[in-house]
Amino acid sequence: MKPHLRNLILAATAILALATAAKAATLNDNLLNPGLPKAPTVLNSGTTPLKKNPFTVDGRTYLLPDYLKIIKSEDGKFSIDKKIDHKVGNGGDYLRGQFIALGQQIILFLEETEDGQNLVSSRQLNVEALKSTLDINKLTVVQDLLIDNSGSVVDAIGVPDLIIINADSWMDHFERERNIYYLVFHEMLRSAAINDDNYVVSQPLMNFPAALKVRTQLVPTLPLLDEDNLSNIIARGSLQTGGTGCTNNGSRLFTDMNLSQNTLDLTFYDYVTKLNSTAAIDRKACSLTLPITLPKNKKLVVSLIDVQGQIDSSVAGSKSLGRVTFEAFLAGTNQPSQVKQIAMAQGKKSFLMRKTNLLSSACGGQSLLRLNSNIILQKGAGQVSQLANPEVLQIKKIRVFLSVEDCTQQ
Repeated sequence: MKPHLRNLILAATAILALATAAKAATLNDNLLNPGLPKAPTVLNSGTTPLKKNPFTVDGRTYLLPDYLKIIKSEDGKFSIDKKIDHKVGNGGDYLRGQFIALGQQIILFLEETEDGQNLVSSRQLNVEALKSTLDINKLTVVQDLLIDNSGSVVDAIGVPDLIIINADSWMDHFERERNIYYLVFHEMLRSAAINDDNYVVSQPLMNFPAALKVRTQLVPTLPLLDEDNLSNIIARGSLQTGGTGCTNNGSRLFTDMNLSQNTLDLTFYDYVTKLNSTAAIDRKACSLTLPITLPKNKKLVVSLIDVQGQIDSSVAGSKSLGRVTFEAFLAGTNQPSQVKQIAMAQGKKSFLMRKTNLLSSACGGQSLLRLNSNIILQKGAGQVSQLANPEVLQIKKIRVFLSVEDCTQQ
């Protein structure tokens, strides 16, 4: 979606989203007994944009955008200083409204389905406490990277009474109608102070009932004609992954087929290299193999592939260098690799690698599309050994433009 169109749509939907969220907040405000007011303690008070500051909860250290001021009350609950600009605007209201809408469906699942009631019973969940997390005052939206206690870039961080979400990641989830109810539930659990490491509690919601799902796409699209639709040719469910950048754990790599444009998107959340005060070099790799089944007298044509990523460095005069290598080919053929060198001194920017030479399969039958990549981030000669804030290089998305043509077509 083009940025200006997205902004117009967000502005139009913000009022509706705010009304929905406000209603949810009204229903949930009295579900937790707040007790006597406690004097808050300021944990972080940095104000420099783009830097990350450490935030520790129960022995876990997270890195948050430096402009967020986190306040902890004596009862162990957290909040954001509302006087600080979160740098998102009306889009944040829409995202919070959508997050709450999915959360309300999760509550419905827990209260009114047999599977949900069994989950509540077996895990001894406090549903009222979970309801109380769905409050716009406990949801904060930011544009900048969020890094969890393991050093991974994540799309949300949940701590008691507070959920912080990354705007780009959640807009992408909502626009693509992804089955992310378990991710919402995961953050609700953490906000309710329930341990959900490795999704031990939220995992059953990976198969969320279709009858309870709600539409999240801003502008629904019409699918292509049957003869132009490639959904039966591309076996997304059989995608094979390998490498440290795309471990096959089922939660950090999303595949989406746009049925109005015949584009395949592979979106990554763990394909990240990071330098800190101790690491002088970091590298990740990802190998993807996608099975293709072609009708008789038809061939697959890949007309364009985009590799999109992001760098983030707040180190003045950084001499660190990043390198991205990418190759794409159909089984049985050879294609040259592309290499991109990136100077990290540029701050926070996105990058794009575009493969334009055509890939064309044999006629009919089975084929394999292979997408191989790796990223390396390394301190340059003379680079200071201490980095107060990490430098990050990541691949976020690979987009493949596909079509099927007659074998006799010239």
